[in-house]
Amino acid sequence: MSGGPTFADRRRLLQLETLYDLALALHAERGEQELLDELLARVCAVLDPAAAVAVTRDGGGGVRAVATVGWQGAPPAGAALLEQGLWRELLAEGQSLARRDGALAGRPFRDLLAAPLAWRGVFLGYLALLDKESRGEEEAAPFSVADRRFLDSVAALAAVTLDEGEETFQVNRRLIEIDTRRLRLLSGNRRRLFGHPRRRKV
Repeated sequence: MSGGPTFADRRRLLQLETLYDLALALHAERGEQELLDELLARVCAVLDPAAAVAVTRDGGGGVRAVATVGWQGAPPAGAALLEQGLWRELLAEGQSLARRDGALAGRPFRDLLAAPLAWRGVFLGYLALLDKESRGEEEAAPFSVADRRFLDSVAALAAVTLDEGEETFQVNRRLIEIDTRRLRLLSGNRRRLFGHPRRRKV
């Protein structure tokens, strides 16, 4: 009998190697757009979504950078991504989310996995993956708990780098923190007034 590594072992090793390589790549001196492009490409290489998006914002709530992979037709604008209900949910929950059967910026999905780019209580943007890529005749599996843990690790690593980025972003950091608190308060008030929307379990 062979005592070689299993598929799960190889997958975990790939995730660890990707995190290590990503840590090196993110700390290179490059612009935020280039970093976001590389971040999304590496995540997609490991988790294999049919489509993915990443967006970051500035201190006034405007868009700093946006990256997309696998989007059919015109990719969504960063402003549209920051107006999505998903962004408000991420702010309210403060952690990664998994959703079934919906749409993001006009693109329908069966499965969605999203994580905030957050560091020290400041929400800098988010990553979202839509639908595992199907292979042959088989229907694609949903994102797993391990996929979610990996995306959480990537998002945390990226958020530290983005937070320590350009000097102008440091100046805007306090504005982002205030805006984050305002949006989370609004979301909390809305939930208290209108109740929690029913969600299908994932």
